[in-house]
Amino acid sequence: MEFNQNNDAIRFTSPLITTGNKAKVCQSHQEYFNKHHDRSNIILLGDNIEDCQMSACVDGIPGSNVIKIGFLNDKVEERMSLYLSTFDIVILNDPDFGDIVDLVKAIN
Repeated sequence: MEFNQNNDAIRFTSPLITTGNKAKVCQSHQEYFNKHHDRSNIILLGDNIEDCQMSACVDGIPGSNVIKIGFLNDKVEERMSLYLSTFDIVILNDPDFGDIVDLVKAIN
C-alpha cells in the first residue's frame, strides 16, 4: 500500500496479495526465500485454511521447521475439526497476540 503525508492509505501496489493468490505470489518471489535460506524456523499465522498453502514457499529449504497457528473466530464448532487437522495450534475467538509472544519466548 502507498500512504500520503497524513499516513492515509491512498492506493494498493502490485502485486495485490489476497487469500486466493498469496501462495502464487509467494512462489513468484522465491528469491526472497532463497536469500533467507538460513532462517529455517517459521511461524505461519492464518485465519483461513488456505493460509497454510504459504508453507509451500519454504518446502524446498532443507531443515525448515514450520509451526502453523490458526485463528478460528467464527463457526467454531463447524470448522474446529478441519482447523485442528490443518494447523498445529488453533487459537479461538480473536485474542491478542500474547500466546504467540509466549510461544516465541519459549522457543527462544
